[in-house]
Amino acid sequence: MGRITADKAYSIILDSVLIGHDDWVLGLSWAPPVIVEGRKHQPLQLLSASMDRSMIVWTHDDAEQLWTERARVGDIGGNHLGFFGAAYAKTGRYILASGYNGAFHLWKQRVAGTKFPCVKVSY
Repeated sequence: MGRITADKAYSIILDSVLIGHDDWVLGLSWAPPVIVEGRKHQPLQLLSASMDRSMIVWTHDDAEQLWTERARVGDIGGNHLGFFGAAYAKTGRYILASGYNGAFHLWKQRVAGTKFPCVKVSY
């Protein structure tokens, strides 16, 4: 199956099924491109937001050809209804979720290249 645009043809295939959430996934976001040795590089990293009150950072393992859970963040307890959307900051060091009740939740990676569970701020 493919779609043809002005000068490119695309093909879409099922690569993998990501299993890790216990409720509906309502938001997905690719990691932003980074500069490596002066060239733009798109890391194979995906962020998913779910109504189960968690967000998962998925990375692709080239050796195993699998998507694996790199980090999981979220809220426990309270009246939180889950996450409606998710996004990376331009640098990739922050992730932002919009809660179903209208709140914003922000996580910051303490050191580049480490897992995300760290500082969290809600608005």
